[in-house]
Amino acid sequence: MVDLIDRLRHTDASFGTSSGKKSDSKTIVGPDRKYLNVLITPLLENELEPTINQTEEYFEGLTYRQNLNVIATGTIFVASREHFWATYYRGFLMSLVAGGQIQFFKKYCLYLNRAEYLFTAGLYFVKAGEKLPADQEIGDSEKIFDDMVSSMKLSNV
Repeated sequence: MVDLIDRLRHTDASFGTSSGKKSDSKTIVGPDRKYLNVLITPLLENELEPTINQTEEYFEGLTYRQNLNVIATGTIFVASREHFWATYYRGFLMSLVAGGQIQFFKKYCLYLNRAEYLFTAGLYFVKAGEKLPADQEIGDSEKIFDDMVSSMKLSNV
C-alpha cells in the first residue's frame, strides 16, 4: 500500500480521471483464479468523504451499470471505522451450458486518510463444465479476504 500511495505523488506514475483525480491500482493473483485488486484514489481537496449510506447507494447503481447480481451487503470494521462491502456474482447458470462463465467477487470500499481504497476480491470462478461453489466455499473465501482487508493499517507516509 505504501508503494501505491508513493506512486500517486508522482503524476507520471498515475492515471487521471476527467474529474482531475489520480488513481493507481495493483492486482495480486493467487491460486485457483483468486485475486485481490486495489484501486486507490485520493479525495480532492474540498471533497467530503461519502457516508456509508452514500457509498451503498453508489454500489446499488454499480450493480445495474456492470450487470451484477447482489448476494449480500454489509459493513466491515477497519482502522476503527465501519466501511461498506458487497458480494456479487456476474453471469447466469444458462451461460455455463453455452460455454460461458460465472464469477463471484466481493467489493470493499474504505475511506482512510483522505483516500478511497476500493478492493475487489475474486472469490470463485466457474467455467462451463465446472460445478457451482457451495455457500460454505464462498463464505470461506470471503473470510480470507475479510481478514486481509480488516487487518489493513496505514502508516504516516
